[in-house]
Amino acid sequence: MLEGFHDAIEDSWDNLDWRIPEFNSHTIIFDVVEVYEKCNDVITINLDQIAWKGKHIKNSCRGERYDNCDISFPPIVTKATNPFSLPFRCIDGKHRLSKMRDMGYKTVLCNYITPENLKSQGYYKLFE
Repeated sequence: MLEGFHDAIEDSWDNLDWRIPEFNSHTIIFDVVEVYEKCNDVITINLDQIAWKGKHIKNSCRGERYDNCDISFPPIVTKATNPFSLPFRCIDGKHRLSKMRDMGYKTVLCNYITPENLKSQGYYKLFE
């Protein structure tokens, strides 16, 4: 079952700043299920064009969630500022992306939601 919330914060576990300035907030938290339901498109993206938490740390996403993740379920990405200055940032699916990278994938199928849709539909909570 898909459930949970994700955050975009300054002091992330990977020591990078994952805030999204486009949201004018230090932290956003969104409901994963609601965002999946409102994705705009399913698109194919080069894996090296997507930022995700832990991407730069070898084996950072290993463990039970990595082992059990279903790579047939596309991650959610958006176009927004990220610590790697890449065109896309993952907002759900870092374990799937890590697993696909480890398996040698060069391109991945992703659910895409525009930052405007994410903001305008109210699928996030701001904490100033």
